[in-house]
Amino acid sequence: MRAWRHAGVALFRFTAGNAPAPLPQAQWWKDTLKGSNASWKVWGNEVTLNRMWFDLRASAPAPYNNQYVVNADTWDGYPTHKAELMTFLKTNGIKNVVAITGDLHAFQCGTIRDNPDPALGTPVAVDFVSAGISSDSFYRYLKSGAGSTPLAPLVATPQTFDAAIRGNNSEFAYTDHDAQGFAVATVTANAFTVMFHKVKPLNADGSKPASPLQKRTRITLALGSTSPVVEDNV
Repeated sequence: MRAWRHAGVALFRFTAGNAPAPLPQAQWWKDTLKGSNASWKVWGNEVTLNRMWFDLRASAPAPYNNQYVVNADTWDGYPTHKAELMTFLKTNGIKNVVAITGDLHAFQCGTIRDNPDPALGTPVAVDFVSAGISSDSFYRYLKSGAGSTPLAPLVATPQTFDAAIRGNNSEFAYTDHDAQGFAVATVTANAFTVMFHKVKPLNADGSKPASPLQKRTRITLALGSTSPVVEDNV
């Protein structure tokens, strides 16, 4: 990938990658998943698996008119290694893989494919991403960095950014990139359910809001499925 930076915003343009070198940790991951007879295979991972791309080739002036990953500090930053692992899941018929991730300062849930192109890829896993309860949101970081650049309209409001992300990445079942909070997972033999608890930010004087909970979102994944079901404002 090649990076382009302006006024605090970093976008990463796609370039050809090399084949990944064999990694002991990747082999352990493969052996563990292939050898597991558990109903649910839960992968706790620091960074997100969900694809976050923007295709600005037809809509942005130069030098912005390229296809970008929004944040390379995720598995989008390691596309060849990600493809290797996701292809392994498909090739070996490993089902019911759930990733629980974070480090994005946002709530997300999406379907992961062996090929990131929805027209070509096969669903192999689902990624649940939790926001942090005390850190500023991913949206606020982008809003501050975009400033008055041609990218500013993409982050005009949290709703605008979420709509743009989902418009460019159809695998998302849910996004909220302007969020603080926490997530709770409930796992049964037949369902993997995650409740996102979104809390209000602190008041301007640093005190807590009178009613800290802003909303809850329940997302349920049935055993054998890669299509999460979202219930908002529960």
